[in-house]
Amino acid sequence: MSGDFHDTIYAILKIQYRSFQTDIDGNDVNLMVEWVYIGFFSASRLGIDHDEWRKVIIDREILNEMLS
Repeated sequence: MSGDFHDTIYAILKIQYRSFQTDIDGNDVNLMVEWVYIGFFSASRLGIDHDEWRKVIIDREILNEMLS
């Protein structure tokens, strides 16, 4: 991958725009959520099956690798 990849992703994520979620009545849902980029990992390394949309990672070895 290009050495500028990280800088490019960071620049894209810093783009200013209004993003919001609404409830069923159309009211803004104000959640205090912070997203943290931790990298790219293969589905096979994380134990994610091809038909899974999300996965809770509990394997300490993988968590340590992701967070180091």
